[in-house]
Amino acid sequence: MDEVLSKTEIGLFMLVGSEIKAGHCAIINQFDRPESNLVVVIQAVDSHTGMVQAKYLSSNFTMLSCYGPLSNVTPLDRFGVSAVASQGIYSCFKNDLEVTAMYPDSSQRKWQERSPVGVRLRPDVLTTALALEI
Repeated sequence: MDEVLSKTEIGLFMLVGSEIKAGHCAIINQFDRPESNLVVVIQAVDSHTGMVQAKYLSSNFTMLSCYGPLSNVTPLDRFGVSAVASQGIYSCFKNDLEVTAMYPDSSQRKWQERSPVGVRLRPDVLTTALALEI
């Protein structure tokens, strides 16, 4: 079963970012730096227009919602990172997955942070992701 969030035994929530579908975490376009502050939670994918609607998870970012073409959305897993959330904070950290995120010129698109950074999250966006799990 594909879950949006799964609670671990130590009170952390693993955020899923493996596909371009509602509830998954991603970086929305080629212009957003692949870093924790710019992680979005996908809200909807319109198969007719090819557009993705998302909300930024970080409360530090001034924009709440964003849109982008399906072809410009990159799930977190493709950067070789995973995300966890706990007590109003989320962090992204490198995992063992191969980095497959690419720029249009076929150069590798690397995650910008060298170590995990704690980012205050927007509870309503996390709540939306939790609601999408059902």
